[in-house]
Formats: sequence, C-alpha cells, structure tokens
Amino acid sequence: MVIMPENEIIEEFEFHEDWAKEQFKNMESDIALTLLQSTIAKSNNLRTFLIDRWKVADELAKALIDKGIIKVADVNQNIIELYKNALAIGVDSSRQLPYRILNTYYCPITSAIAFFNGINSKMVIDSEAPCKLFEETNLAPEEAIRRVREEMYRCEVSAITRVCSSTLFKDAVGKKEILVMIDGPIIDPPNEKLYDGYIQERVNALLACKEGGALVIGCVKSLEGYHFLNFLKSQKDLQELAVVAEGFGQDPQLIPFLFSTLYSKGPMLETIPIKRIEPKELIKEYKKFGIEEIYRIYLTIYGRGTILGVEYFAQEKEAAEMGTKICSAIRAWGMPGMKIPLPVLAAHRRCNIKRGSAEYLYRELVTRALSCEEGANIFGVFSKGV
Repeated sequence: MVIMPENEIIEEFEFHEDWAKEQFKNMESDIALTLLQSTIAKSNNLRTFLIDRWKVADELAKALIDKGIIKVADVNQNIIELYKNALAIGVDSSRQLPYRILNTYYCPITSAIAFFNGINSKMVIDSEAPCKLFEETNLAPEEAIRRVREEMYRCEVSAITRVCSSTLFKDAVGKKEILVMIDGPIIDPPNEKLYDGYIQERVNALLACKEGGALVIGCVKSLEGYHFLNFLKSQKDLQELAVVAEGFGQDPQLIPFLFSTLYSKGPMLETIPIKRIEPKELIKEYKKFGIEEIYRIYLTIYGRGTILGVEYFAQEKEAAEMGTKICSAIRAWGMPGMKIPLPVLAAHRRCNIKRGSAEYLYRELVTRALSCEEGANIFGVFSKGV
C-alpha cells in the first residue's frame, strides 16, 4: 500500500550521499562542527553496541534454527515451475495528500490490477480498476486525510472484487494455479477498522478469490510491529529466547538481524507460519466475517535479498502445507534486485501517485477553474497563500 506521510513520523532515510554532504556544508560552521564531533564520539559507542548485538543475534538465531522456528528453505524446483506458469495477479492502491481550495478538498486516488499468464507472458492491465479524483467539502484537515485514506482502501477492495470476476481469472479456474498477490498485509490497515462495513467488504473480496481457486497472498514489504516477538512470548518453551529477542525491538530490527547471521547456512531462509494474534479486536472482526486464522511467514526471496513478510489465511490444520505453497509461489515470481514479487511491483508502479503527479493535477484543477476574466485576481489570492 502506498501511503504518504501526513504528520511528523519516523521515516527511513535514503542516504543520497552527495546531496547530503552539500546540505551539511551549508550549515553554520560552528553548529556543524559541534554536531560532527558529537556524532564521531557517539559512533564509537554505537560500534561497540552493534558488535554486541550481532553476537547476541547469532546465538539467538542458531537457537531458533535448533528449535525449528527459522529454517533453510527446501526449495522444490518442480513446484517453483508450477507457480511460474500460474496466472499471477498483483493488486495495489495509492493516494496522495489532499489539496484544499477554500472549503473543498481534492485528492487523486488510484488502484491497479496487473495480470501475468505465466512468468514469460506479457502483462495485461485492467484499465477499469477504480481511479478517481476525491472531492469533499466542509471537512477539518484531519478528517479530510482520514476520508482520503478510507476512499483508497475502498478502491482496493473494489479492485480485489474485480479480480475474481475477470475473464482471465475465470478462464484459468481448473486449468492452472491462480495467485492473487496484494501489496500489503491481509489485515489492512493493520491497526484500525476504517468505515462501517469495511472489514466485511474486504473479507468478502478475499474469500471470493480463494473460493474461486486462488492462493491469496498479502505481501508485506515494510515490516512492522512485534508479530514475531509476540509469537516467541506466546510459546512456553521459547520464553528465555523471547527475553533475548526483546533487546532488538520491533520486527524491522529483529528479523533482519537474525537472518543476516544465518546466510552462511543457506541463502533461502524462512520462518515457520506464525499465527497473527494482534490486534485482537481486528482479528476478532475478521474471524466474525469468515477469515478464521491469519498467518505470517518471514522469508528471503533471492539469496541475501530483502526480507519479505507474507500473509495468508487458512485453517490451523492446513497452515503449514499452505505456507510451503505460499513461499514457493513468492519465490517463483521473485527476481534478482526486486524487493517484491513481479505482479505486486507491476501493480504498485501502475497506480503509484507521486507527489509531483498530484501537484500537476492540482495545478491543472486551479488553472482551468480560473480561466475566466476574474481568474488572474483570484489566482493571485491563492499564490499569496491567503
């Protein structure tokens, strides 16, 4: 899911070196020198801390290997080939921050559905996937942002629903494997209900795909939360390891550290299926409408590539077998240098609304609206920020 920052949040830095150096040089010299000296001093402490963490992670990872929680994947090339010939479908949605003109908010919202009938096929796009310019009046700024997010998720549900009613999907039923890969987790957004009826709509869309014969996979490229740590805490025989794991923080720090120490054992790593137990209220809602259990597996797609989280729903007795299929399907559609499987990447690129694109649309909106005799005067009001 493509979500732009709304308030002050912690983001990952991209480290554009030349640009960063230039920005640093433009700081006041005495401030820059003080900060640099402090940074150098603190780097020594950080080096010691990270070396210690690496040693602890190495011991913890080996213990989890011994317990069977993390394993080197047993990649079956026959199954990989089977899924390479599948109908693979990527689904994603996107939006930008809304733009206000007087008391009305506007915002571009898109979704995308990308079909691949085998990995060597030409991509087919659903040109009628939901796409609109949001327009709402008399909203507070925070309410406008909330409504835009809701509308994006509404578009995504509509896109998922369209998948199983498509001709390509129907033609593939009973003839080949079908993979529906969604950009994001099964429970999305992961910590709120959104509008009344949203969860039921999403569950119905997901179940329709599964009942049509598809493997439904949520692809979580941005790890979040404490799912793995909570799993360790929930197992009586893993309590001591859970205490050690707490020292690494959330999954985005814990999982990469663990996997990095294990690459010498094999390039393809994965955890066992981990049942999602948080957030309890949302899981209860999903269960109410028909999705009994949701599982997550952390895995590497290509050697030492990016770690991906995959989610799926299954009954407990079939969770392990389905997890093996899910991992094989993901690896069949992964390629060197790609962080996510091809169908998800294709859908993401098609619907991704970048800030510049949104600004162009907003400028077109204002310019065309003010193509009248009084337009220049009114535009002057906007350009002065009034």
